[in-house]
Amino acid sequence: MIIRKVLLTAGIMAGILLTGCSGNKELKKSIEPIADAMCRFIDIQNQLQTAMDGNDSTRIDSLSTARIKVQEEMTTLNEQFMAKYGDKKNDEKFLKDYKKVMNKALLDCPHLSTEDREMLEKSMDN
Repeated sequence: MIIRKVLLTAGIMAGILLTGCSGNKELKKSIEPIADAMCRFIDIQNQLQTAMDGNDSTRIDSLSTARIKVQEEMTTLNEQFMAKYGDKKNDEKFLKDYKKVMNKALLDCPHLSTEDREMLEKSMDN
């Protein structure tokens, strides 16, 4: 459930703020670090849930710290992305390309739940 919220929030945020790029290769290169950070965030969230279920306070603390670091990294990466592509926020083609490239990159994440993977695959068909 948390993963779905993260993905949905990231998608909506990107969709609202972004849109028109100078090529899919450049876009892919810009998206890869963001998708990688999101995948690591999903992994940490999954581990955190397991630690909470097991009431492992030491592991919860270390994972919470790791989660904050990845959130900060995602914020920085998003700011860099916006600095590069923010002027294209009204380009419908860019939004479509962004969604496709981001979803494809996230599908490579081994930490996605079956539900989230299906949701991303379904959205790529649209």
